[in-house]
Amino acid sequence: KMPIGALFTPDPRTGIRSTNPEVVGENPNFASGTETATGNVLADWHPYGYAYGTNSVYMLQDTAYANYNALQVSWIKTTGRLTFDLNTTWSKMLGTTLQENPYVEALNYGPTATDRPLVFNSSYTYNSGTIHTGNNMLNQLGSGWTISGISTWQAGGYIPAFFGNGVPNFGNGSATIEQYNDLPANASAMGITSGLSDATYFGTDESMPIMPVLTCNPTSGLASHQLMNGKCFTMPALSFNAAGVAQGTASPTLSANGGQSYPYMRMTPYFDNDLAIYRTFHIHENQNVQFRASAFDWMNHALWNFAGSGNYTLNYNVDYNTHAISPNYITDTTNPGAFGLMTTKSALPYARVIELDLKYSF
Repeated sequence: KMPIGALFTPDPRTGIRSTNPEVVGENPNFASGTETATGNVLADWHPYGYAYGTNSVYMLQDTAYANYNALQVSWIKTTGRLTFDLNTTWSKMLGTTLQENPYVEALNYGPTATDRPLVFNSSYTYNSGTIHTGNNMLNQLGSGWTISGISTWQAGGYIPAFFGNGVPNFGNGSATIEQYNDLPANASAMGITSGLSDATYFGTDESMPIMPVLTCNPTSGLASHQLMNGKCFTMPALSFNAAGVAQGTASPTLSANGGQSYPYMRMTPYFDNDLAIYRTFHIHENQNVQFRASAFDWMNHALWNFAGSGNYTLNYNVDYNTHAISPNYITDTTNPGAFGLMTTKSALPYARVIELDLKYSF
C-alpha cells in the first residue's frame, strides 16, 4: 500500500512535489492559468512501484476477527389444550467487517450487518378439543379446530454496516464524498477537477473511505420515521496548501477521520405475525378432508423503507474561493427527501397474504 500522507511529500523518483494530490502528473499555475507537467506517477510512491506499478501485491493473512455474545431465555409450556414457546435473545455481534481503514484492522471493528441486539419469537398452538353444549350442531362445528401462530420481533441493526460493500460512509463507498463548486473557468486547464477523494484527505491512492465526523448525536432530534439527523454530520477538516489546492495535513492522522465514535444508529425493527386455523373432517373409513386458512402477516404491519439512496447518502460541496464546506443533501426534516427519513412502506411479500387450502386424503 501507498503510505498515508505520501502524496503530500515530494515524488521519491523525481523529487518534485505534486501540489494537487488528485492529479499528481500536473501542477496548476494560477498566474498563467495553465498546468506544468511534473513527471510524477502514483507508482513512484508505492513501495514496490518500480516493479508492480500501482497493482496490488497480495499476501494471505488471517487478520480478521469477530465476537458474538448472547443471552438466550426461553419458556416452553403445555397447559391443557394450549402449548406455547416464548424465547428472546439479547446479543451483540462485532467484527472487523466495516472496511473503514485499510491500514489498521482494529479500526474496522464494530457491529456487523448481521447484528440484531434483541430478538423475540413466540409460537403457540391451541386445540379446541371436543365441545359439549346443548346444541349438537355447535358441538360438531366447534370441535377439533387447531389454531397456531408465530410472532417475531427483531430490533433494527446498525445502519452504517448495511451500506454498499460494507463501507460505512453513508452510501458513497470509497468514492468521492466531496466536490468543489464555483471552480474558475480555467480550472480544467490547470488540472483541477471537482472531485475531492482520499488522495486529497489522506495523501494516498488506497481505497480509504472519508468518514463524516459528528457535531451532535445523530439519533436525537428526529422527526417521525427518521432514523438519523443529517444536521449532526460534517466532513473532516481540510487545509489548503500554498498552491491554493485542498489538501490534508502534512502528517494526516487516522483519528482525523470520523467513524470511531458513532452511536448505535439502528434500522427500523422487523415485526411479523403469522396465523393459521385448521380442522380435519372424517368422511368415511380412511377418507378425510382438511380445511386450513392461513394468514401471513395477518396484522398487515408494513415495514418502513427509504424511498431512495438520497435518504441515506451524505455528500458535501467545498466552495473553491471561501473553502467553506456545506452539505449537498437535505437536512430539513419536513422534506420527504431529508437525510435519514423513511417515507415508503414495504409491499409484498411484507403484507397480509391469506391462503385457503382444502386437502382430501384417501
